[in-house]
Amino acid sequence: MASVGENVRTGHDPTEAVLSKSGLHEKHLCDYVVNVATGCRHGCKFCYVPSTPPIRTRPDMLQEEADVENPQKEWGQYVLYRDDIKDRIGGILDRKRTWKSTDNGCGVVGISFATDCYMDGRAGGITREVVRSLAEHDRYARVLTRNPILALQDEDIFRQAGEHVTIGSSISCLDGDQVSAIEPRAPSPELRLRGLEKFNDFGVNTYVSMSPTYPTMDREDMRDVLKRVGEVDPDVVFH
Repeated sequence: MASVGENVRTGHDPTEAVLSKSGLHEKHLCDYVVNVATGCRHGCKFCYVPSTPPIRTRPDMLQEEADVENPQKEWGQYVLYRDDIKDRIGGILDRKRTWKSTDNGCGVVGISFATDCYMDGRAGGITREVVRSLAEHDRYARVLTRNPILALQDEDIFRQAGEHVTIGSSISCLDGDQVSAIEPRAPSPELRLRGLEKFNDFGVNTYVSMSPTYPTMDREDMRDVLKRVGEVDPDVVFH
């Protein structure tokens, strides 16, 4: 049953799979993904996720759980959480006997590349347990969020995970007006950078994904972004 808050309809995603193999090793990102929700609050205009099978092939589920009529047009207006992951991830990792690890993906688990795993506190609570369980099972996590400031609520878990976790954010443009037009409900780039700086202060590995490149940007804009990103001193920059 859908509930409404801040013009975002919420519900439960009944998907059984938790830890899924991923083709993102081709982009040197990960071999597995855990998505803590279906849908996202940010509503970024460029987002590819509404056209992927988890959204495109399940209109009936989205309609039933969150009153979604057009999953693509309504992107940013619905979130179906997967709260059960908190209780299931440990057992799944206990039972798993084989582990995919490609040369590029390195066996890393991406959290979450089809939604923002710290878009709000509820998603963050699920993410916290996933990071904890992966580290306890000697597996590596790459966390991606536009809200690393909120993720700081779990800095204790990230510090305990040590080398087993890296947190990053997408930062492709520093112009606040352009970002607010294209990523309407995401935190500002400066807040994202500030959050990563704090994680660096805590000794947590960080990265930046400079994507997508806005079509309005020229070479000087790219240099400005790289200069500001360099001040944060991430371990890796993806582009």
